[in-house]
Amino acid sequence: MRNRPVATIGFVLMAVSFLLVLAWPWLSDLRSLRRSNPTDVAPLPLRGNAADVAPVLILRGHTDQVKVVAFSPDGTTLASASLDATVRLWRVADGTLLRALQGHTANVRSAVFAPDGATLASASDDRTVRLWRVADGTLLHTLTAHAALVDSIAFSPDGSVLASGSWDNTVRLWRVADGGLLYTLTGHGSRVRDVAFSPDATTLASSSLDYSVRLWRVADGALLRTLAGHTDGVQVVAFSPDGTTLASASDNTVRLWRVADGTLVHTLSGHAGFVSNVAFSPDGITLASSSWERSVRLWRVADGALLHTLSGHTDWVFDVVFSPDGATLASASLDKTARLWSVVNGSLLRTFWTDVVHDVAFSPDGTTLASSSLDYSVRLWAVP
Repeated sequence: MRNRPVATIGFVLMAVSFLLVLAWPWLSDLRSLRRSNPTDVAPLPLRGNAADVAPVLILRGHTDQVKVVAFSPDGTTLASASLDATVRLWRVADGTLLRALQGHTANVRSAVFAPDGATLASASDDRTVRLWRVADGTLLHTLTAHAALVDSIAFSPDGSVLASGSWDNTVRLWRVADGGLLYTLTGHGSRVRDVAFSPDATTLASSSLDYSVRLWRVADGALLRTLAGHTDGVQVVAFSPDGTTLASASDNTVRLWRVADGTLVHTLSGHAGFVSNVAFSPDGITLASSSWERSVRLWRVADGALLHTLSGHTDWVFDVVFSPDGATLASASLDKTARLWSVVNGSLLRTFWTDVVHDVAFSPDGTTLASSSLDYSVRLWAVP
């Protein structure tokens, strides 16, 4: 009987060893997402033609992962938001750090410029939204009504109203001029993941983990309609450039809705994994979707037809964005690359090797791509 526990322990050790061997690839992926000391981050080897893949500039200064990048409307300034609780503003021309916007006390999840470029809004896990004057970095207003982290923010097209979506299940509309709370939009039964204004600023869309999308009238905060049909939490929403169609991403599908009456127009099926993001082309003819099943897909909006499947990423794809002229699509992935694709034929144009890429953004003139990385840096790339 005394030998039995020893035999059992031996069996357990053998089983654990076997499971570790099976799980090693997955554990390696997890290790790649560790928070290392920035001084320990070595330059990543270039792959392929060095002239093709080397960044124009590498912007360093953040002390944790950089989650979001955004260009100012005039393209002269880049904002980066980080888990180090700061937003940094950089001069695009030479990568100079203009200022670090400090005040948040937790991760900054989002940063967006107002349409006139004079104001920047940032959203944080500290439950606040902050408005900053871009010219000198002055904190203008701290918006403090949410009861949980703020996941998404968006300016109205005229810049007079800011919307914020929170894990407290609410959306709030704020007056930008003085930071005053206009309306609290209630009704979602779970965390709000995304908010987006229609191009004419009359309607706000919100997506939630309650499987629904809601459309609200901006003028008074009234609920216009609830769009139901997804079978999992809805991660993102996006209006078409003409405002007639809304795209929503959830489960393994993208859905296209007619904004006027909430009718489901098309269900875009084909992804074999979670759909992480969607984006309309500038002319509204094409929709791009990214997925955790390592692919990007291009769809024709008019009839929901699949145009191209963009294959090449070797891990989750987090983000997709069209160039201003609509000819090129950029994608960001866990596989430590940002990629450029031809929208016309779906061919791969360029692969930029970096670290895990959370977000990508084109400059307004389309000549530069910015990427945010796990290695605490921002990279600027020349777009061919």
